[in-house]
Amino acid sequence: MSVVVEKEGSPVISIVIPTLNAEMTIGKCLDAALAQSLSGVEIIVVDGGSTDRTVEIARERSCRVVVDDAAPGPAHGRNRGVAETTGDIIFFVDADVVLSPDAAVRVMDDLVADPDAAGVNGLYEPEPANDPASPFDRYMALRKFSNFSGFRTFTHITTACGAIRRSVFDDVGGFDVRFVEMEDIELGFRVTEHHTILLDPEVRCRHFFRPFPQVARRYFRRTLYWLALFGRTRRFGSGITSRGRGIGAMCALTGLLLLVIAAVVREHTLAIVGIVLLVPFVLSNRAFYAAAFRREGDVFLIYCIATSLALACAAATATLLYPLIGPSFTASGPGGGLAHDE
Repeated sequence: MSVVVEKEGSPVISIVIPTLNAEMTIGKCLDAALAQSLSGVEIIVVDGGSTDRTVEIARERSCRVVVDDAAPGPAHGRNRGVAETTGDIIFFVDADVVLSPDAAVRVMDDLVADPDAAGVNGLYEPEPANDPASPFDRYMALRKFSNFSGFRTFTHITTACGAIRRSVFDDVGGFDVRFVEMEDIELGFRVTEHHTILLDPEVRCRHFFRPFPQVARRYFRRTLYWLALFGRTRRFGSGITSRGRGIGAMCALTGLLLLVIAAVVREHTLAIVGIVLLVPFVLSNRAFYAAAFRREGDVFLIYCIATSLALACAAATATLLYPLIGPSFTASGPGGGLAHDE
């Protein structure tokens, strides 16, 4: 059992958790939020119209639950959650995330120690919350851990486990509800125009991961929204939104297509070009592959390379199809219109 920490005169932290059909994970998510070592943490659950037991499970834990299905996507839910809170610091947590007991107190200490920082992100544990964990669950946990490791600042608020000062959130206008994906990246770009977002590797959480088909579909969908955002901002970010990762994904798809064509037409030159094009992809992921090898050896490394190639191809395919099915902006700023054909 963690020791309860009371800090008189310190900012109040409000944890905001958007949910939608999260009955398999919301119980453990809320148990971890309720077990925070910092006293006086406020918890708000905003449900987007679940048809399972999500709301019932949340109410069983005496959490404040707001049901609001007025708009799709977590951006609207998070904005509504912030409107319902009283905290000076808003700590966003996803319904499939389990916080470490000292996450809230570390977030508060970070922002008290650095009054110029607008927010602070946590770090995924390299092990998943899934029990038992499949190879893909272990891949995703280590992938997320690798994406964030080594940074001291970041270009966005990680809404799975990230906090922002309420004053900054209000100043920038909250999440842009046009983004049903990549809303955290878009918000972070606006915040970091004038502020810094920290990354504290001691603020930890574990994540429940979904099966590969669902994750691949989400990579595809997130890429469409990332391209819409990039078209407006012309800006790369940290981690998965970096220039190197984007170039690597396109090289991976092109290289694999050339290898398939080379196998069909038996053209060695195409095969060589395809292999060469895979090099930028491998280099952009070299830290992750090294970590995979250190943790579980060569078999897991091969699995990680194959899986990352498959997910990169999903993202690269979305890039190719973006002119046909990608979202397009019809107005600027949070709350504006977004036309899309999906």
